[in-house]
Amino acid sequence: MMIYKGGNGLNPNEAVTIIGATDELEGIDSEFIWIEEKYGDQDNDWELIDQKLVEVEGIKYDQLRIKLLNGEIKEIWFDITEFYGK
Repeated sequence: MMIYKGGNGLNPNEAVTIIGATDELEGIDSEFIWIEEKYGDQDNDWELIDQKLVEVEGIKYDQLRIKLLNGEIKEIWFDITEFYGK
């Protein structure tokens, strides 16, 4: 069972932490589930602009930028340290 902790994901200090992913694929799927719960369906409500790995002081983050229907760009940070490399 996946657990989401942390903040709103809008910066590294408020990153969403994913706990319980058995591997990277499950962890990344969980990121998209979280985004869809917050911003709606990827096919209809937002599109992925880019995604990259960022490491800060030993913490691994997945940083995604999405574009909402209204044109607004959101940067979303996930702490993926627990499942990175599994």
